[in-house]
Amino acid sequence: MTTNMCNFICKNGKQCSRKATNEFCAFHSTDKPRIEKVSETCTAICSNGKKCMRKCCIGIQFCGTHKPFSEPAVANDTKPNTPTCTHSVFVEDIDGIAYYMDSYNNVFNAEDILRQSLSPRIIAKYSRNVSGEYLLEFNKQ
Repeated sequence: MTTNMCNFICKNGKQCSRKATNEFCAFHSTDKPRIEKVSETCTAICSNGKKCMRKCCIGIQFCGTHKPFSEPAVANDTKPNTPTCTHSVFVEDIDGIAYYMDSYNNVFNAEDILRQSLSPRIIAKYSRNVSGEYLLEFNKQ
């Protein structure tokens, strides 16, 4: 029976220094074989001017607080080979009410936009007068 070094990679990134009769020493034989790397820290600079000391998220160089904003994933209820069209929607406050509009003069149902519906309902059309005020013409239902 030959004794070798344990093949377990410790948290510090180095191989375990214990002797093993099989692949792993008695201490690591109950563990699943895994390789743990020393986690990198976030590369962001905090508001106090110091480097962030949190661990990076998997696959990116930032922690959860500093990871770049990304658009939510498209709903899983899309059908394959269905053409999709995207264009930007903006929010405009008109008399204290937030309206979701696009550059094609459409005003959308707020609930549909917030639910990220693939086909939000158009509830009105808008136009602007010479002074820049919005004029809304709601759909008749």
